[in-house]
Amino acid sequence: MTDAVPRPGAGETLRAALALMRDHPRETMAPLAIVQVPLAIAATLVTILLYATVFAGEPYPQRGLTGASDGGPFAAFVLLAAVTVVLGLVGMGATIVSVEAVARGRPVGPREALDPAFTRLGGLVALGGTLLVGAAVLAATIVGLAAIPFLVLRIALPRRRSCWKRRGRSRRCAAAGA
Repeated sequence: MTDAVPRPGAGETLRAALALMRDHPRETMAPLAIVQVPLAIAATLVTILLYATVFAGEPYPQRGLTGASDGGPFAAFVLLAAVTVVLGLVGMGATIVSVEAVARGRPVGPREALDPAFTRLGGLVALGGTLLVGAAVLAATIVGLAAIPFLVLRIALPRRRSCWKRRGRSRRCAAAGA
């Protein structure tokens, strides 16, 4: 009979994550910031450029995608949002790689953290889409709203972490889309 190592609870996991971020802020936040800050600036500049040139006669939507009119502005906002989400997933993947390396005591630089994130972009998009569809279905119910945070902490994050930790793509990670 083998003694199984007990899994840490959600509270213990969150405390350890906060301690890791407090002790290593550069390594844990830089990969995401390296992607998100230029991405936010570029998205803002693209929006300004589009409304200054292509959609000069259109009023700027005050409520984001829901306020955009049919046609060109709506399609442009959807495309911009899709690119932002995909590149945001790269930042998230790089953060996972960097945090894993810090937790193991072997910090990596931003370049080493971003490389596997770009390499496994297809799996990240598939897993992100699966989680988004699952969250949308669950959010349709009151019970689902309570279940989403639990599922993210217990299922999605450990699965992403275990898939990122492996060098090669195993069948389990490929089936999960990671």
